[in-house]
Amino acid sequence: MPYWIRVLKKVLFPPLWIVLMLSFISTVLLIRVFVEVTGNLFIEIGVYVLSFYSLVIFCTACYKKIPKCFMRIKSKAYENQHIRKYFTDRETRMKVNTVQSLLINGVYSALNLMYAYQYQTAWFMIFSVYYGVLAFLRFLLIRYVENLTSKYDVLKELKICRLCSWGLISINFLMFGAVLMMVYFGRGFTYSGILIYAMALYTFYMFSVAMIDMIRYRNQDHPFLSVASAVRLSAALVSMLCLETAMFSQFGEETSIAFQKIMIISTGIGIAAIVFMIAIYLVVSTTKKIHCIKEDK
Repeated sequence: MPYWIRVLKKVLFPPLWIVLMLSFISTVLLIRVFVEVTGNLFIEIGVYVLSFYSLVIFCTACYKKIPKCFMRIKSKAYENQHIRKYFTDRETRMKVNTVQSLLINGVYSALNLMYAYQYQTAWFMIFSVYYGVLAFLRFLLIRYVENLTSKYDVLKELKICRLCSWGLISINFLMFGAVLMMVYFGRGFTYSGILIYAMALYTFYMFSVAMIDMIRYRNQDHPFLSVASAVRLSAALVSMLCLETAMFSQFGEETSIAFQKIMIISTGIGIAAIVFMIAIYLVVSTTKKIHCIKEDK
């Protein structure tokens, strides 16, 4: 190995204690430069150069250490058969995620029902029924599709999945009710401070996961996977609509009310159209499979 490459490797991959020490020193110096302006250009440039080098070696250390730590943690976790099954078996992973979402929807439904009774308003009642229907759809999927890896009743699974697809169509009416209250009564959501950024990150994460699942399971033999993904996507899209109202409430002081109403209506119609088309596709596909099974019998 050439000498300059050995030197470069030592510069970019120093020992871990040097990385931690330089990162700490750079952080302290940067805070001091930002808080107390020194007025000395050479000192500030030196601090910036040191901070840049500290950032570079910190990233290289992460690149070198994190994959090894991840593999050790993964191999240790895989010793547990339940954890290994969750990460390696797609049906088990979808079931666990569906149960988790069912519990969250049930809690949301109960909370909104309590608020609806306390404040005597239809706004919370709409979301109580909406999350209640989502929880019921997920309950049907979990209750009637108990074991996808062994022998089971395909016809029953198809019928339950078709019923859940019709349920997706029905919750569009609840979403339209929420949109009308947003437009005509000024209803919406408000998140204070940094909470709105956390909610935005969570919403986009849920949307990304739902889209990945929809693409991943679109051609699978088990309709349970497709319907569960569609239910998750529907919930993520409605969360994006709620986030939009929160963004207008937090950052839309200079935006006209008319423009906000147009955007909310457009988003609501777009979400309803997407959910409706997905649900109709699932209804048609499951109905065709049911007819084929009955004809074969």
